[in-house]
Amino acid sequence: MSAGSLSTLFSWLALAFTLATLISSGLALHYRHASSKEKDSEISRLNVELSDAGSKVAELVRLQTPRKLDDNQKTKLVDSLANAPKGKLTIKASVNAPDARDYAGQIAAIFAAAGWSAPIDNALFMGGDTSGIWITVRSAKIPPVANVVYDALKQAEIPVRDGAFGDASGPAEDEVWLNIGSTK
Repeated sequence: MSAGSLSTLFSWLALAFTLATLISSGLALHYRHASSKEKDSEISRLNVELSDAGSKVAELVRLQTPRKLDDNQKTKLVDSLANAPKGKLTIKASVNAPDARDYAGQIAAIFAAAGWSAPIDNALFMGGDTSGIWITVRSAKIPPVANVVYDALKQAEIPVRDGAFGDASGPAEDEVWLNIGSTK
């Protein structure tokens, strides 16, 4: 092989090597970029899962935090009961809700200070939705004190279900039960 032929061969080999290097660099960039897209997609998916998990943790913390009346709620409850008619209120605190008895005690203290009869009973609620706070009366004829209780709780921004539930074996005709179930 002559020197000219070797020179041409090496030139072609150098060109082929350069071309192979360029192709390999291009492929590496392509796959690195594709990998980056896949990584970005995976990071986005994990961020969504993390956000969902954070929301679930926050909800669990809220459900585990004992309910209590804040000063604003106490003041509003006292104010709304100040000139209202008095009555008989029995607060039924769920034995299955760890905070129900203490929460009932806070509410009962304010009603008692306003001149109401407001004892607390432990209760075992059964059936469908036993969460939250609701009012029970004896019959469809709702005693006026039920409206006083409902309005006072609403004005104090204490969450209570709308309406009163009738229970023929429930409170006396002139009495209202305020039921405190599990945290909703």
